[in-house]
Amino acid sequence: MNLTVGAIQMESRNHDVEGNLRRAIPLVEEAAEKGATLICLPEFLPSGYVFHERMWDAAERSAGPTTRWLAEQAKRLHVTLGTSFLEARDEGFRNVFVLMGPDGEYGRVGKEDVAQYENWFTEGDPGPHVIQTPFARVGVGLCYENLRSFLSPKLFDQDADILLQPHYCPVLPGFLPMRVKRIFEEEVRHTAGRYARGLGIPVVFVNQCGFLDTPTPMFPYLPLRVPFLGHTNITDSDGTMLGHADRAPAVLVCRVNLAPQRKTHRALPSRGKWVAQMPTPFLRIMEFIDARGKAAYARNPRREAAARRMLGQCVTKQASIP
Repeated sequence: MNLTVGAIQMESRNHDVEGNLRRAIPLVEEAAEKGATLICLPEFLPSGYVFHERMWDAAERSAGPTTRWLAEQAKRLHVTLGTSFLEARDEGFRNVFVLMGPDGEYGRVGKEDVAQYENWFTEGDPGPHVIQTPFARVGVGLCYENLRSFLSPKLFDQDADILLQPHYCPVLPGFLPMRVKRIFEEEVRHTAGRYARGLGIPVVFVNQCGFLDTPTPMFPYLPLRVPFLGHTNITDSDGTMLGHADRAPAVLVCRVNLAPQRKTHRALPSRGKWVAQMPTPFLRIMEFIDARGKAAYARNPRREAAARRMLGQCVTKQASIP
């Protein structure tokens, strides 16, 4: 079985949910016009991302602007469309990917393994990583998760037919050693191919473009302004890269092969928590930052109040719509 898929690389402006969704429309239309029936948008397309509590101001309810937008575009263009958004819940905030079809929502995947500075502001959301649709079982790995060893066994156990990898991945900051930056970028560039060859399924890798411009929790006087890595690509189930973008806005549309006989029926090889082939000291630093962030989020007295405030604001806005 063949499937025509689309990957959209675009820039999201921080906190501008309405504007980002509006700017995505012509790109989704272009993908649909080129024949794509499954279209993946980047992680956190609606809100952008800053490592600061003000990111919570762009959070949404479970059924908010992003899910309504996905439903409208999927129905209008008769496509299946997915992105992730920041969801406010009673106890805090989670990163949730929604896959919407022409006739309604097919399912959701929460980001289970939160990355680095994200840990100060969002929490993990464990659960299935495969969504059943009328045409395939669609796996979802959100950014950092694709470097971790827990993901591929879930995709294998749940018999994914295709994998979507929405990212919000910048280059590493300039103060890190050039060797580490180069290894990290190569790791990200080979992520889709590793999963495609390892599992025998097509992979749609989607990233942001533009710049990550944000403060950092551990270094408040050292703000980051670094470009996104880009490298959106579509890789077939035999590991062949069918389409690729650099760091500019792009719409890729390719036809992939979902032949079940290509599946390997095994998970990817791993080292402890990682499938990433990074130097061990760097991985330990990443684990340390993760742990610090999780602890800070759990202790933050403003987290629950901010979530409830956002939920209340969303209810008020919805009630005011005639």
